[in-house]
Amino acid sequence: MPLDVLGRTRATLMRSTILNEEFLVNASHQLALITSLPFVHTARRTYRLNDSVKNWDREFACFIASELMGTFLKTSI
Repeated sequence: MPLDVLGRTRATLMRSTILNEEFLVNASHQLALITSLPFVHTARRTYRLNDSVKNWDREFACFIASELMGTFLKTSI
């Protein structure tokens, strides 16, 4: 197969075109999330950017961290 200037075949160009189309769809989806500010979207919760983290969230994070440290200390002794 003939190569282009960058050494790519036509099949390689076809694959990259398909990936670029998927990326454009994904990029436009990300832009939709960015324009929905002042909210920060996480896997579990949505926070307002100007609100502080609630006490329950801090307590939960501390609980998880203490559980992980306890497991780490048990396995390292």
